[in-house]
Formats: sequence, C-alpha cells, structure tokens
Amino acid sequence: MATGASAGLLMAPDFAYNGRMKAHDMPVLDRLLDPLGRMLTPEVAQRLVRYRFEQKVQARIDKLARKCNEGKLTEAERSEYETYVFAIDFIAILQVKARNLLKQAAQSR
Repeated sequence: MATGASAGLLMAPDFAYNGRMKAHDMPVLDRLLDPLGRMLTPEVAQRLVRYRFEQKVQARIDKLARKCNEGKLTEAERSEYETYVFAIDFIAILQVKARNLLKQAAQSR
C-alpha cells in the first residue's frame, strides 16, 4: 500500500481551479458512491483509510498543481491533472465513507 505524509484524507494538492478547469459535482459523486460505501467491510475500510499515493505519483500531482496555479499547463498536462483531481475526489469520498463505517462499528461495541 502506498504511503504519504498526510494523516488525514488522501493527499490532495494545494491548488486552485482556474477558469478553464472543470469542477466535479461532489454531491452527485457522493450519491453515486453510496452503494460502494455500504459494501465496505471493516478490514477493507481500514485499508482504504490508510491509502496514500506512492511518492512518485504524489510528486507528479504536486508539480501539475503548481503549473496549474501558474497557468502553465499544456493541454495534455491539464487532462492528466484533471484525471488526478477526479481520482482524488473519488478516493476521498470513499475514505470518508470508510471512516464513518469504522466510527459506527466502534460505537456499536
């Protein structure tokens, strides 16, 4: 499993969307992932909560984030970065669902 420095959610880059980037509708994504969240076992939830990108991947995301903030992404880099951002959103929502499952399991003991 990959590890990162963040103790919280998957390490999202420090970035700001510029006018050309698309924002994802997080409530829709959250609703779409509800059935997956209900399939989580406590063991899988624990592994998901600990998931982090490999250092090489995180370094690439950070580099693209800096270039995005500077308005210097090529079209290919923009597409790559948007894919990373979507993946980060997707994983972060699943991590929240996993944390909620673990919290509920702990409270029911």
